[in-house]
Amino acid sequence: MKNSNGVLSLKKLSKSIERLNLISMIALLGLGFLVVFLHARLRYPMQIHGRHGLEWMALLMLGRLGARQRWSATISSIGAAGFALLPGWGLNDPYISLTFLLPGPAIDLLYHAARRLQNKAWYLSIIGGLAHATKPVLRLGISAVTGWKYGSPKGGLAYPLISHLLFGMIGALIGSGAFLGIRWLIKKQKE
Repeated sequence: MKNSNGVLSLKKLSKSIERLNLISMIALLGLGFLVVFLHARLRYPMQIHGRHGLEWMALLMLGRLGARQRWSATISSIGAAGFALLPGWGLNDPYISLTFLLPGPAIDLLYHAARRLQNKAWYLSIIGGLAHATKPVLRLGISAVTGWKYGSPKGGLAYPLISHLLFGMIGALIGSGAFLGIRWLIKKQKE
């Protein structure tokens, strides 16, 4: 990357950064695809609301922490929302893309709101839970506006809200714990 004078070529450096950003963007969109794939394939009739928050928030948090883009969780959510629109998944909710779209911006906004807490697994777990809890709130709004019926679980909104919050927190804790743990191990090996 140095020219004949030994000075770093800005043009070559810029191209390297653009290539790295493109690879990162593709990886983040790939996380979105993986989320939809797992959601469509792990459809066991367990009747437990929010259980997909385990894999969804774990992957979203890995993308948030592993990428340098400021809006990395949002990019993954956009990918998930886009891939959910493709036919053949067997997802019977015409508004499911919206529920895939909202958690990413929620995570990014809360992540950047408290810079000194960005490396705390407990904080990342809370923001993952809050982000996943947007799903039942959004569904309530969709039902009110469009009349689309999501079914009414026992306990009204409280049960799905709490279960989404808990599964989202556990998923985000898994994802952030894995990322922070691996980063800690790498740092220890370098010492």
